[in-house]
Formats: sequence, structure tokens, C-alpha cells
Amino acid sequence: MLNTPKIPPRVGKRIVGGHGEKMSTGTPLNLELLHGSQATDAACPIQRALVDQIAFAATPISMVDTQMRYIAASPAWCAEYKLDVTAILGKSHYEVFPEIPERWRELHRRSLAGEPLSSDLDLFARARGAVQWLRWSTRPWRTLTGEIGGMVMVVNGVNEIHRLRAAADEAHEEFEVLFENQAIGVVLAEWNGRILRANASFAALTGRDPAEITGLEVESFFQRAPEHAKVEGEPLTALLRPLREGRVTSVAERLVLHAVSGRTTWVHCTATRVRGSHGAAPRIALFVHDESARIELEQRMRVADRLASIGMLGAGLGHDLQNVLLPIQAHLNALTALRNDFTTVAARERYEQHTDAMRSCVAYLRQLADGMHFLSRASSSSSEESTVAEITALRSWWSTVEPLFTAALPREIRFEETFKARCGDVQIDPSVLTQVVLNLVVNARDAVVQRHGTRGQGGEIRVAFGPARLEKRRAVRIAVSDNGIGMSAETRARACEVFFTTKPSGRGTGLGLAMVTKAVEEARGKIEITSTLGVGTTIEIVLPAARDAIAAREAIAAREAIAARDAIAARDVSASRDASSSRRAKP
Repeated sequence: MLNTPKIPPRVGKRIVGGHGEKMSTGTPLNLELLHGSQATDAACPIQRALVDQIAFAATPISMVDTQMRYIAASPAWCAEYKLDVTAILGKSHYEVFPEIPERWRELHRRSLAGEPLSSDLDLFARARGAVQWLRWSTRPWRTLTGEIGGMVMVVNGVNEIHRLRAAADEAHEEFEVLFENQAIGVVLAEWNGRILRANASFAALTGRDPAEITGLEVESFFQRAPEHAKVEGEPLTALLRPLREGRVTSVAERLVLHAVSGRTTWVHCTATRVRGSHGAAPRIALFVHDESARIELEQRMRVADRLASIGMLGAGLGHDLQNVLLPIQAHLNALTALRNDFTTVAARERYEQHTDAMRSCVAYLRQLADGMHFLSRASSSSSEESTVAEITALRSWWSTVEPLFTAALPREIRFEETFKARCGDVQIDPSVLTQVVLNLVVNARDAVVQRHGTRGQGGEIRVAFGPARLEKRRAVRIAVSDNGIGMSAETRARACEVFFTTKPSGRGTGLGLAMVTKAVEEARGKIEITSTLGVGTTIEIVLPAARDAIAAREAIAAREAIAARDAIAARDVSASRDASSSRRAKP
């Protein structure tokens, strides 16, 4: 009943309606059977029988004559269109509904000519702009003599059915878009493991075309990681067993994915049970995330932590060795002063042999101590030089390193950054700044995972850049915030101590924040920690702005030059005194 241009349906066994819906022909109403008699009156008994039936019909149904004038209408018909049955009897159907389009009028003419028609879904546009989706059918009714006396129309509103169908179509379209455009691999498989479909991201991980993957066994692509497998090369079946046994609805684990080229990739796989509809068998959905970059970054961080531990240990040992060597050297000097007390040449020779051996050992220990000290200071001295020599353009630096930070986080953790106006450059080496912020981001990630679970679902990490003041000089503030587990007051007080950690054994060295603190202090900056247990943590570092840092660098360099000059002069004086004492001591 919508006045839209459509091709009229054709006559046949299967007829297509005005809106593309299928219509079917049927057998004309045999009113002789309904009436149950062979009355000689050709029309009145038939009309009375139909009117009686329509009066008690529970569906919207009406009866018209060959001029489309109402003979009868059911209560449901009147309720559907808000009509008074006594007011419409004798009136033309087109007078009651003047908005009926020409294509429907043509269908009415065909039905009055003897053709039964129907449509499962058609649109009726009312005069005042209302739209109604209908399922309708028309049948000619015949008199006892076989002549067509008019038409019976049955119309049902199906707005809700159409809405549900449209919603289902929209949901299906959204699913297709999300499925095909996911950055992670997605696989839908039957309960027995046969793959029904896979998206392009999963196909890229395997090196196959998506069409080639359909029909293969999902277990053939994966092996469990060595830390989870009971035997080497254990397949995915062991991971899916509790899912198939109904003990859990979802399982997740780090796995090894095999590509067709033979290349293996570390992935994080989540397998979820998908309930089957209408009693159908359930299915399995797998979400596969490539973690090779993240694992490589973690390995680099572990190596860096170990090297830092070695450096810290070397510094401690070097300091202790120096403390031990000083008294040894003093004793040797004292023995040297007493060499003339030995009365025989043989005694003096034995004395010199022992002292030479001791001096050789002391020289070796001093060399070892200096090497350890150099090892511990190598990275810090180079960064110390760069902190005053290099300038980092923050925005350019961030555009370069942001992918590195993003790769270190699970995709479920929301990661964002903000730059405030007047946020200038900072006086620090870019590589040192990268190590500092990366340590803070990794610590924030671990705190989020502790609170929100392995994948950090619902976790948030923010990096904010803005202007600040540092000892009345212009500076830049970099704050890393998270909504992780947070720290107690006791933990916060010790957070920057060397080797202090709250992480499980083997997960942390306790050097991360200590290294951050050292790097910030060497850059003439400061660090501040704000944290609430169960809420989250914000670690803020303040670094000198580039222009103000240059002036500070020149002043520091001048002071260091004066101190170095004084140290050299003092060492020369001491060396001269030792040489004089040695000459006087010889016989």
C-alpha cells in the first residue's frame, strides 16, 4: 500500500510481489463448500455465510464486491485500521484508503479477474506518513453459479517481524565488518575442530589464503608452548579439552603457531565456546594475537635488567675491593719502610720476594676493581655525557617510540597520550628518555595486569606531557598514570631502592625504578610518585627544558673543570711527596 514505482507481479505458479517478496497462487475460495448446500440463489446465501464467518474471524479480514465496496469486515480489521464497520459498509475500499498505490489497485483487478495473490512482506504508506509492513493475501469469492462475486482480503501487520529481520541483517553486516577487519586473527570452527572460516589476519599469520584454511583442522596450526606442554610438541587438543568437556567456557594460553613456510610465531590464543542456535552443536571461536614483537621486547628488557644487575653488582664489588685494597697498600708501605731492619741480605731478598708478590696481587685486584667500576659506570657515564649534550624534540621522539610502547602492552589495555600547549623540548638523550618512559610503561602494565587479569581487560595507561617549573627554571613534565593495583605507603617509600621489588621471584629485578631515578637525576631532573592502593599510580618526572638546560650545563661544566684542575694539582703534589720519601728510604 506504498505508492512506490514497482514492476507489477506476473501470473504463474510463483509470483514475485511488489517489494521483491515471493507471492504464491492458490485455489479460489469454494464458497459452495463453505455454505454446504446447492442453493439456487446465486449470491445472498454466499454473502450471508461469508459475513457470518468474517464477523467472528480473529484475523484482519474483509469482503468486497466486484466494485471494491465493503460487504463485511472483521473486528480485527476494524481494530487494525481504526475503522467503524457500520461506517464503511457499502463504501469503496479506495474511498476508505485513498492512499492505496496504483500497483496494488492493479493487483486487486487481477484478483477480481480470478487470480489469487499473496505477499509475505509488503509496505503500506499511510496518508499521514505512517509506514506499515504487511503480509497479505487476496482470493476471489464465487457465487453458486461460478461467477466472481467479489474478493476476500486477509491482511496482517508484521512491523515487528520486519524490525527483527532488519535488526538481524544489520547485526550480520556488523559481524562481517568486524570479523574481516580485525587486526588479530579470528577463527570459527566446528566443535570437532574443523575450520568453518578464518579472517584475513589469521590467514596472514599462517601464510595461506583464507579459502585454503576452510575445512582444515584447527589443531594442525598450533602447538602448546614448552612451559605449558607436558610433552614436547603437544597439540592444541590438550588446551581445548576442558572447553569441550564443559568445565569452562573460555580458555587462553600462549601457543606456537606454524606457518606454511615453516616459520613459527608466538601467539596468545583465546578459545571460547559459542552456543549453537535451535539445538545445533556448539562451535569454537579462536582469537589469535601475534605476540612475537612483545616477547622480543620482553626478552630485551630482561637482558637489560640483567646487564643492569651486573653493573650494580660490579659497582658494589668494586667499591668493596677498593676498601680492602687500601689497608693492604698501607701495610705494604709500612713494610717497605722497615726493610732496613733486616740484617742479612738473604732476609731482605725473601722480604722483597714476598712484597713483590703482594704488590702483584694488589695490582691485579686493583685492575679487577677498576674494570668492575668501569662496567657499572659505562652506560651511565655515556648517558651522563649525552644528558647534557643532547636535546630531545618530544613530539618527534614520541611519534618514533610510541609503536614500541604499544607493542609492549596487551591490546585490551587502553593506551593514550596527551600533549599540552607550550610543551617544548627537553635536555636529555633520546635513548635515555626511551629507557626511562619504557620502564615506567612496563611497570604500569604489570600493575594493571595484577588488578585486571592476564590480558588487562579494562586497564588504562596514560602518558601526559606538559610544561612545568624546576628550581625556577622552565621544565617539561612527563607523567605515566595507570589504574592498576597501586602501592601502599610503605611500598611507595621504597619503590626507588636498588633491588627492591614486589613482583614474584623471577619476574622483576628491582632495578627498573632505580635506573629511572638515576637517569632523571643525571639529567638534573626530579621524580615523584603518587599512588593509592587498589586505585592506581602516577609517576611524574620533571626534566629541564632545552634552553634553560644549556645555561645550567655551562655552569656545571665550569664547576667540574675547576674541580678537575684542583684534583690534578693535589695528585701531583702527593706524587712528589711519595717520590721524595722513597729516595730517602733507600740505603
